[in-house]
Amino acid sequence: MTEFLKKSGCPHCYFIDQAILGSLATKVFETDRVIVIAGDHQYFPGYCVVIAKNHVREMHHLPPEAAANIFADVLAVGRKIEGAFKTYKMNYVSLGNVVEHLHWHVMPRTESDPDHKDHPWKNMSRFSENPTTPEAINHLRSIFKGDDFL
Repeated sequence: MTEFLKKSGCPHCYFIDQAILGSLATKVFETDRVIVIAGDHQYFPGYCVVIAKNHVREMHHLPPEAAANIFADVLAVGRKIEGAFKTYKMNYVSLGNVVEHLHWHVMPRTESDPDHKDHPWKNMSRFSENPTTPEAINHLRSIFKGDDFL
């Protein structure tokens, strides 16, 4: 089994451990470098979070080839979601101010979204209107089935 760099107390490192053990209910997909989990809401249907398996705070702290490979995975996730949800725009957000572990919020936006041309957190108070259900997780998993990821 591959060992990954981890930081004690990091919630994303915990997710990685749980994914490796097969007990992360929100896991949608994984590669050698990242796990993909369903977002904590589906206000934007298809919303996922892509988390680097190694604990690193910044993309530029990675060797160039590792950074390029991880970003290729992020873009491949976006392509899969875009194809399945017929999006108007894909939002890729990597901040790391709250959880200091490299990750991206991948949010599909449709023209029917309220304020679809504004930042995705504008309607944050409404996110709980569309919780992530087991059915939504299974639908996301079905999008990533097959061997055509990259």
